This record gives sequence, structure tokens and C-alpha cells, in this order.
Amino acid sequence: GIFHALVGEPGQEPKHIHTYENSGSFGELALLYNMPRAATIKAHTDGSLWAMDRQTFRRILLKSAFKKRKMYETLIESVPMLKTLQPYERMNLADALVPKTYSGGDRIIKQGDAADGMYFLEEGTVVISVLDDSGKEVEINRLGKGGYFGELALVTHRPRAASAYAEGDVKLACEYPSGRFLLPARWH
Repeated sequence: GIFHALVGEPGQEPKHIHTYENSGSFGELALLYNMPRAATIKAHTDGSLWAMDRQTFRRILLKSAFKKRKMYETLIESVPMLKTLQPYERMNLADALVPKTYSGGDRIIKQGDAADGMYFLEEGTVVISVLDDSGKEVEINRLGKGGYFGELALVTHRPRAASAYAEGDVKLACEYPSGRFLLPARWH
């Protein structure tokens, strides 16, 4: 069906802000934050909806977050320089990881750029290359599932020593440091 999302102050004509046509979801913010609904949803045509109560919604979110944390903790445990992290530090890092996808040929990081994060390879292949003396890129490594890159520039505070490219579709878990995650690994 078709549903309209409307917002407005009491006593005023509501303003149409969005149309849902046979797909979409709404009400999740009210469930997450236990707040009044931000919009009114009005059926424009006949349609079907699925409803979920707060308890079920939160249980699904927690289960999803737990699975993500466990998966990312496994990636983190494969990194030698991060093996010394305490369990709570590993959990914090796992919670901070952000999934990112790239297509074949996409450049993930560029040699010479400032470090912006560390990357853990969940799926696919990443090609690592450096510029030779003539300025031509030369492949120096290939990484598969469980591989990681980008940590050297973060630890040394120097520009990227190599470039990384996606070979085919690649799924990464990225850590964009706020200064709190890699510090424990450096000082253990």
C-alpha cells in the first residue's frame, strides 16, 4: 500500500514529508528512545503492515549487535599487535568498527595520504601496492579474509606507505580512531 508520513504542531495543518510505497519502516526511533512518535503515518491506499513491540525490537537489536561484536572480535584477535588488548578493550574496538564495501578496482587507501583508520578484511581480496622509483605501482602483497592493513601509518603517525585496492567485491571492517583504541595496543 501507500502510506504518507505527516508532521506538524497540534492545531496546525500537518505537512507531508515522505511517502512509503510498498516498502519501508517507521516508528523505530520511538522504540529505541522511548519517546513520542515524531510523525503520523496515514494510509493513502489499502495496504498491509507488520508491527513489532519494543521488547522484540530491542531483543533483535541486541542480538544483532552481539553477533557483530563476536565476529569483529575474531578479526581483532588475528592481528598480532592487538593480541595484548584486554577483553574489554577488544569489545570496545569491535563495537567501534564500521562495515564498508568496495567494488573491484576501488582504491581504499592511497600511498602518501594521512592515516584515517585501520582496515580488517571480512570478505574478498585486497591488493597492496607501492610506487617504484619510476612512479609505477608495483604489487607487493595480496590479502584475503582475516587480513588487515593501515595499522602502520596509525602507529607511526606517518603518511600511508602503500596503496590498497579492492580486487572484486570487498567487505571491510574499518576502525576510525578517536585516539582511544590503538593506544592500549602500543603501550602493552
